[in-house]
Amino acid sequence: MSSSYVISMPELDRLSIPEKQTKLFVSDEQIFRELRNEHRRIADAESPAQRGDYVLVETDDGHGVKKKLHIELGGRAYPDYVKALIGCVPGQELRLNANGRDITARVVSVCRPVEYPLTDESIAELCIPEAADLAAYRRKYLDEHGDEIMGRVFRAIQPGLIDQVLDMSEIHLDPKELDDYNAMQLVMVGNISGNADERLMKAYGNGEKTPEECKQLFFNENRRIFSMYVWGRDLAKLRGAEPTEADTKQALGYYCLMFEKTEEEADLDTALMSYYLQYGIGAIREYYKSITSFSAVGIESYSLRS
Repeated sequence: MSSSYVISMPELDRLSIPEKQTKLFVSDEQIFRELRNEHRRIADAESPAQRGDYVLVETDDGHGVKKKLHIELGGRAYPDYVKALIGCVPGQELRLNANGRDITARVVSVCRPVEYPLTDESIAELCIPEAADLAAYRRKYLDEHGDEIMGRVFRAIQPGLIDQVLDMSEIHLDPKELDDYNAMQLVMVGNISGNADERLMKAYGNGEKTPEECKQLFFNENRRIFSMYVWGRDLAKLRGAEPTEADTKQALGYYCLMFEKTEEEADLDTALMSYYLQYGIGAIREYYKSITSFSAVGIESYSLRS
């Protein structure tokens, strides 16, 4: 039986999370980016060439070398041509110097990307399931991508939320268990990098700290992670959650890989530390998801479907 345990289990609704991190605005630029890229078309430009246009020219260097070039104005290719072709129109002939050679270039065509119009009618014409107009398309996008968007924000604020949970929790850590965990993590670092001391110096030293200071910083970080494992484990027990066969297999596989052991050599309780650590983080994520809503143009508040 583990002698490290949570004395006080705080409610997650006591977490302090700024409103800007729970009410997420998603712009039309993000929502319609893929659709616009898919349905963008190219048409003849109705005004002189500008950056972003595509110009087809026929060139002659006066020595019998003639070429046709398709040039994107603003692209990295043909910089001498790009500079000369800004403002050109079809049928125009101009002289330029490219790579030290005088070139005659005749403009055959100037084409310009045409953005797909974002209207209720244009969306309806695409016959997208559950997206008959702009508002429905926005809601469909949030249903399909909201969890991913929310996940990115959560990963950014996760360290701070974990610190809050640990600050609110009263946790008893057994010194020997903590030392054993730190030693285990040191072995893992050695297995991965080959030289644990060098790895710690690179990760924590920055050329300014001693090996002993780096080891202390490593220990402090492991204390935080171990505390989170204890919290996640006791939360799981409080909720009656048990690792499934798949969870156990995954935890054992990770443990054996990191510590170069076979499943027969592995200690199951130690291997399941990773499961309980992720259980705790998952619980915080689910709480965060439950209080997160999205807004977009015309949508004041939209929660993810369960």
